[in-house]
Amino acid sequence: MVQRNLERERKCIVVISLQSHLEGISIPKLVQLLTPKRSILYQEWVTGINQELGSYYPGIYLLRITLPSGISKDRVIKLESNKTVKFDFDLRLNDVSADLEWAYYAKPNINRPNPDRKDFKDNPLFTEIRVLTNQNGTWRIEETLSDRYLSVPIDELGRVFKVKTNSFYQMLEIRPVEQLPIYVRLPPNNRIKILIRAQVSSQPLRHPIEVVVSTENWKMETVLQVIKKGALKLAEDFLEQQSAENLLREKYVDATAAAIGAYYLYLTGTYKKNVEWFKNLANDFPYLPDGPVIYASQLINKENPSKASINLCRQYLLLAVERGLPVYTIGFKMLREGLIKMSGYFDSQDFKVNRALRMTDHYHRMIDYTKDLTTLIPVTAPSSNDQLYELYSVVPGGAGNSDYIWTSTADFVFSDSKDDTEEEAVHEEEQCETIF
Repeated sequence: MVQRNLERERKCIVVISLQSHLEGISIPKLVQLLTPKRSILYQEWVTGINQELGSYYPGIYLLRITLPSGISKDRVIKLESNKTVKFDFDLRLNDVSADLEWAYYAKPNINRPNPDRKDFKDNPLFTEIRVLTNQNGTWRIEETLSDRYLSVPIDELGRVFKVKTNSFYQMLEIRPVEQLPIYVRLPPNNRIKILIRAQVSSQPLRHPIEVVVSTENWKMETVLQVIKKGALKLAEDFLEQQSAENLLREKYVDATAAAIGAYYLYLTGTYKKNVEWFKNLANDFPYLPDGPVIYASQLINKENPSKASINLCRQYLLLAVERGLPVYTIGFKMLREGLIKMSGYFDSQDFKVNRALRMTDHYHRMIDYTKDLTTLIPVTAPSSNDQLYELYSVVPGGAGNSDYIWTSTADFVFSDSKDDTEEEAVHEEEQCETIF
């Protein structure tokens, strides 16, 4: 007993303090304490300001804080006997404003502006920023951005906008003057934060504007980042606090978070008992193509899928195409891969599958795969001769809103028929018009 008390007295209690702007505090951070040989003694995702890491024997350790974007800070610490030590980590980023800090915490693959530059606002790009909603085949401009920020100057530092999305199919349109537009698929029923800024580089840029979009559900945004980076073990550790299964159960509260949970379960192969939940996610949310994509993918995610599974997978992939672009880039990638598999199973006899695959191939050339949300950066402006796209006026006859968005002239109608003829499909194509 005496020996045990002496051992306890030798140990040192470690406490960390995370300093950040208010919003940065709510974004999860991975805290790790490692031995000199990099063995992990402590690991947990935290969102508070102060965190106790436990008690450890005297010695040299490595304390590491990792943000969802992948940015990490290390500190070598020395622990002495019978003390409580507190280490401060200042996570504020001095080269960006507090309004933009959330993007650097939550999103990888973004370039920081050079803090030594003083001419951020010398050459702004005047940009139109609008949210477009499609309901029952008709587009409308949301007042949220069109009235207040129809045309705004965007410099390298950028501007942050907030949008509350509804349950319908919505696209963010960013159109700089004399530049091609960018379109971003917005997740339904969420509070959205948008960073838009000009890019300057000595290397060729795909587009002079950078767009970073995120929900305010920071826990799920963090899961999305670690899934994207393939760090599924970190996602598993994080989801100990709120399991992916619980996310799926709460899909009627936040379908977008449920989709991220479903992506996690599918990618980790831990979805076997959640198939019915996947099916419900696919059937119950008509403006969320991600549901059918995930359900269809798991139907054939085995070595020798049955004929029934292949046919059902085909139906749900076509349902996803009918609903439009998946919200998440990972969903678009899975959709395209699924259609490629279907074209292999059905050869060239399945006109609907091949037509859907041609459309996704066209989008594939425009997708920015570094983004979380499906983002289209057109290669060239559409023309009247383009077989897949036509210019479509958002507000017919509205001189003040004379810009255009793209719509597909081909519809992909979900059908249970397995013997579609090309003549019937061409007739459908002539009769129908759909959105992205």
